[in-house]
Amino acid sequence: MPTSIFPTGLEPWGVRRAISMRENQFGSIQNNKVTNVMVGVEMGQFTQPSPGGLFEVKGNDLSAIREDIWTGQFFSGNVALTISGNTLRTDSGTSLIGINVETVRNPAQVTISGNTVVAGAHIGIRLYSITTLSGVLVQNNTIAAPLTTGVSVLNQPSDDGVAGQT
Repeated sequence: MPTSIFPTGLEPWGVRRAISMRENQFGSIQNNKVTNVMVGVEMGQFTQPSPGGLFEVKGNDLSAIREDIWTGQFFSGNVALTISGNTLRTDSGTSLIGINVETVRNPAQVTISGNTVVAGAHIGIRLYSITTLSGVLVQNNTIAAPLTTGVSVLNQPSDDGVAGQT
């Protein structure tokens, strides 16, 4: 049974992040329903290898204003993240990005598959400053009529000044 998260807060859109896993906290984020937030799921700042076990965002129903899923800043090896089976919506057609993956360094791996980005997002999936040779795999996703781009790959320097590879 999904866990429903309907935050309210001082900001007009509710709280900034519904679910946040940062600074080497690994685990599984599954079967949540999230609305009225800036970012549905935020995961970042990984400087150590994963201790093992599942590291995934799976089966969630997310509706955020800026990004439904944001993940990035993978600076260490032996990290394998899977983002799969999520339904990503927009709050009143204002969401900028369904899935945003930034700053992934070798040999970290990110697999994005089987997600549905409902019509209205400006960008379905965005990849920014990826230098991993292991790769970021994007496959079998459904992106319904994005306003600008289905999948965007930007090879530009990130916060650490390292440019991505394509």
